[in-house]
Order: sequence, then structure tokens, then C-alpha cells
Amino acid sequence: MKQDEAEIRRRTLAVLAVATAIGSIGLAAGGTAGALLAASVTQDLHPRTEGLGEVAMGVAAGAGAPIAGVVVSVGGLSTLLLAGAGTATLTFYFVRVMR
Repeated sequence: MKQDEAEIRRRTLAVLAVATAIGSIGLAAGGTAGALLAASVTQDLHPRTEGLGEVAMGVAAGAGAPIAGVVVSVGGLSTLLLAGAGTATLTFYFVRVMR
């Protein structure tokens, strides 16, 4: 039983790694978030806008990692995955539907 659970966790983490890589290079959204953000401002604001985007992403990762650790320790990996799926769904809704 424990070996099956370990295999499920390995496969789940592999899928998450691939999904993260796809999202980072922009295959899922048609362009990376930084490129989309930079394209929405004038040329003279590109460096500042991309810098602010990188800082926001770093702050989100810095806050998200400890929260994810607590969620996994309390509810397990499946709870974290469900929370991630819910967050992704809401993000997609607000980005695509609420335009």
C-alpha cells in the first residue's frame, strides 16, 4: 500500500513539474505573463513593469511556499492539489472571462 502511495506522489509531482514548465514558457497562455504584461505598456515603461512583475512573482512564491507546506502537513498532498486547481480555475475565469 505504501509503495502505491509513493508512486502516486511521484507521478503527481512529475505532472506538476511539467505543468509548471509549460506555464513558465508560455505554451498554456500563448505567452508568458511577463511578455503579456510588457506588451500592455509603452516601451519606456517595459523595464519597470517587468521588474515589478518579477518582484510580485517572487513575493507570491515566497508567501505560497510556507502556506503550501502548512496545507500539505494538515490536509495532505491531495488538499494542496485541489487548492491549486481551484486557484487556477479562478485565475483563468478572472483573466479570460472577466475581460
